[in-house]
Amino acid sequence: QAAAARFHGHGKRLPRPMWNRGLEMSFSGLKTALREEVKKRCGNAEPDPQITAELAHSVQDAIVDVLAHTACLPLETTGYSTLTIGGGVAANGPLRARLKALAHERDFRLYVPPLHWCTDNAAMIGAAVGKMNTTMSIFEKSRSSSAASMPCCASFGLKSDTYCCG
Repeated sequence: QAAAARFHGHGKRLPRPMWNRGLEMSFSGLKTALREEVKKRCGNAEPDPQITAELAHSVQDAIVDVLAHTACLPLETTGYSTLTIGGGVAANGPLRARLKALAHERDFRLYVPPLHWCTDNAAMIGAAVGKMNTTMSIFEKSRSSSAASMPCCASFGLKSDTYCCG
């Protein structure tokens, strides 16, 4: 996001992979297109900061398009009118802005946690496992054979520090 913010203008339009595939997503086609664009422009040399910023902007734009499109599909197919995003991806400013604009445009409620709650899911899982390892006895650990059996509770409430639009 930081590199993308250094570019102003219209960058290279990269593909939006699996656009018409429902809820399926993969960015492998995007990664391939990016690799080929870097190779075309730079050969084997490192891209200069201007190219890096432009391509970071282009990749971010493609990813935001795909994520926003895919996130809104269930609203269209189910009739629900509320979307909640979370995890590390929810910290991306352009994604937050795009979803907020779509919420106003399409008349749905959007819940977005404050940035300090938008942490990487792997980090949250690691923290939970770490806590489990320090709070569970050896007997409890031996009986807990999967993450599904791990004691947990929901702690994300829709409180005042979560913003909602729509």
